[in-house]
Amino acid sequence: MMNMPDADHGLLVRWSPVNDRSPTGDRLQLYRVAGAQRELLTETRGGYLPGQWYKLAVTSTLEGVTVSIDNRQRLVAKDVTPWRGGIGLYTEGETIFDDVTVYGRGVGRDLLDEQHTVQLSARYQQDEKGMAEWAASANDWMPHPAVPALRLHRWDYFGDHRLSLTLTPAGDGGLEVVLNSDGKDAASGIRALLTQQGKTLACTLRHGGRTLVAKTLPALEAKTAYGVRLRREGNRVALELDGETILAASAPATGLRPAYKIEGAFMVSDVAVVGTQVIDETFADAPTDWLAEGTWMPTTRWSCSPQWSFLGGWSRGDAVLWHKQRFTGDQSFEVYLAPKMEYPRERRTYEYHFRDLGVTLCGDGHDPRGGYAAVYGLDGARTVLLRNGVEVAAAAGLSPSHAAGGHTAWYGVALHKRGARIEVAVDRKVVLTYTDPKPLDGGVPAVWTTDNGIAVARARLHFANPPTPRTDPQVALDSPWQPEWADIGRPLTLAFPGAMATSGKPVRLTVTPRAAPAGEGAPTVDGATVTLTPKVAGEHWYRIQATDGETVSPSYHLSLPVFNPALGRDDSRAVVLYRFDEGGGGVIHDRAAAGPAADLRIPDDATAEWLPGRGLALRGVNHIRSAGKVEKLLALAERRAATFEFWISAATIFPPSDWHGYLLTWEKPGDPARNLAVAQISSKVMLIPGGVPFIPRGRFHQDTLQSGALFSGYRTGLQHIVFTWDGRLTRCYLNGARVGERATPWKPDAWSPDAVLTLGNQLNPQPRNFDQYIYYLQVAPYILKDQGTGEHAFLGAFYLAAVHDRCLSDADVARHYQAGPGAK
Repeated sequence: MMNMPDADHGLLVRWSPVNDRSPTGDRLQLYRVAGAQRELLTETRGGYLPGQWYKLAVTSTLEGVTVSIDNRQRLVAKDVTPWRGGIGLYTEGETIFDDVTVYGRGVGRDLLDEQHTVQLSARYQQDEKGMAEWAASANDWMPHPAVPALRLHRWDYFGDHRLSLTLTPAGDGGLEVVLNSDGKDAASGIRALLTQQGKTLACTLRHGGRTLVAKTLPALEAKTAYGVRLRREGNRVALELDGETILAASAPATGLRPAYKIEGAFMVSDVAVVGTQVIDETFADAPTDWLAEGTWMPTTRWSCSPQWSFLGGWSRGDAVLWHKQRFTGDQSFEVYLAPKMEYPRERRTYEYHFRDLGVTLCGDGHDPRGGYAAVYGLDGARTVLLRNGVEVAAAAGLSPSHAAGGHTAWYGVALHKRGARIEVAVDRKVVLTYTDPKPLDGGVPAVWTTDNGIAVARARLHFANPPTPRTDPQVALDSPWQPEWADIGRPLTLAFPGAMATSGKPVRLTVTPRAAPAGEGAPTVDGATVTLTPKVAGEHWYRIQATDGETVSPSYHLSLPVFNPALGRDDSRAVVLYRFDEGGGGVIHDRAAAGPAADLRIPDDATAEWLPGRGLALRGVNHIRSAGKVEKLLALAERRAATFEFWISAATIFPPSDWHGYLLTWEKPGDPARNLAVAQISSKVMLIPGGVPFIPRGRFHQDTLQSGALFSGYRTGLQHIVFTWDGRLTRCYLNGARVGERATPWKPDAWSPDAVLTLGNQLNPQPRNFDQYIYYLQVAPYILKDQGTGEHAFLGAFYLAAVHDRCLSDADVARHYQAGPGAK
């Protein structure tokens, strides 16, 4: 809504999705609104693709109204009234608006771009997480090879551009600002010289060894900041001082590199270069210039530092950002990206995320391995350059690494195309070169990874020729929710009602098996639904796409383990057993044969949600516990044998409660010593005996590690976690396999019969030491408000929790895993 003199009148821009088959669907329309009446002023065919970001701009003048999508004018209406008034946002369904801005007609957008560049640098460059690596503009400048005092920009700037800086004189001195240097000859390019001596400031524009124009001004005041800008527009070059043009001349562009130099008592700051043939994307705003494949959203890179957020993407297959424009000729594309610390349903722990960081030039807009694709850390082992999917250059052993300081590093991966020569650079160092006998002229840039999660901090694209908007048809595909596992013989059906093509042609679904056990058949397709009826247990992965016969949609990945419930479980010695199959209500029933039942009560104010079919998801700090003492667990002490077993799905391995949370505790009210507890500390799971403090960092952290049974391998997503005790050894199993054992005293003689069970938290808040207190002062403002309570909540879903008074064998644990969460 715009030009609203009041709440009932104004202009309405309405854009409907491309798959809307109603009379007003698949259109961009402009209406005049008066109360309940709408008058259509103009319209055009072409709706939006659901699930993608767009830049919608409406410009109103006395002459009329224009509507643009992604900087392309789509609607024009002349002599429109009302011609001024308020604005509003309007939606008829689920829509996200972001970065809404209103500009006046005379706003200097180029000045805003410069200010944005400077502010970005100042915002990030002091951060301890290494963001100065990509944000600080000083990193773009290097000593000129011939004259080290001359700072040369490392990028080529094509077309119109300008160099701006803030000059603060403290006395006599000189400033030289250069555009279009060739990067070799220090005297090349168009050079603006400001030389202050005494009471005068000599200003000169030089090119090719001769003076084009000169002027003498009064000296600049000491300790006063002045804005200096050297601007190229076509063949015209202008020198500006505090926004006023003081020199101008015509000069051809003989090079592509900006530079500057200071002498004497001159000081400069906020040096920035902005060009019309440059895209500098920091993703601080919605990514309206990109089309996404996979899941992309604002998210954290470091789960342990949630105060910083970035654009992140992940997928079982390819997670790709494709630009909405095509670029031809010489071009450079540099992206600062890094692995995400965690992402939903990941298949590996954090240290294995350091791989497959991809950047593409001249791509086809569908497969990121097309065109020229650089992959830093292919499979975590090497760096390669692909040409249309074929490896043409490689560097063995060149890969990002968690062990080598990768946790805080941002990796600058770049592709440079100059004619037939292709260069791959990592952190500004060229690591691969290739001369293409049949060079690709152009295509679509992309940022991507595969079977991984990444965060993207900055992407810069410099290009010799103006880009053209992509007009290639698109096919959209839904992203339906899928369960975390399937069972043999039980059909799993996914619906894709929104599959559609911008071409207007009918679409059909295709399914391609990517990884499935031998003997397994492919899922069946029936119209807009896909059904998997598994026959064989194991990991299953299928790629689902929609096609109109010519164009293919981004992929949807059905990836999940399949279990065999017919193998059954042995719960004959279960002391407590929770299946989480109630589907609703405030009670989790104890299904164990041993009595009395130790049902768990869910408070009315709990942030808990029953999941379809089975499972209980905990979204925050909860207090789910038994109504009274669970004395029957003392059978573990009598038999000197026990098993704690869980089927869970972790939403994060770094919960805000100090990166660790309890799965189950058996504690006496008011006694922090507890009987027993099972917990997680970031990527580790731990069995904590009575009397052992649970302190994740600080001076007493080693007490926790040395006194409990701690094992690595915990991650997000579905997991089977088992701890067994035979009276001497504690063994840990993850997903059916034993991962370690340790002689850990469980201290059964000290157990209290008055202890109660608590799920997903602890009963008694954990006392803190001084080291923890200092940590909370630093981090607590960015995390949960109840951080100070000392509680440690698990975030995720429970599908089964059981305690047995016997020690399950390796074979028992393997069978329980293979049977899956739904077995009985």
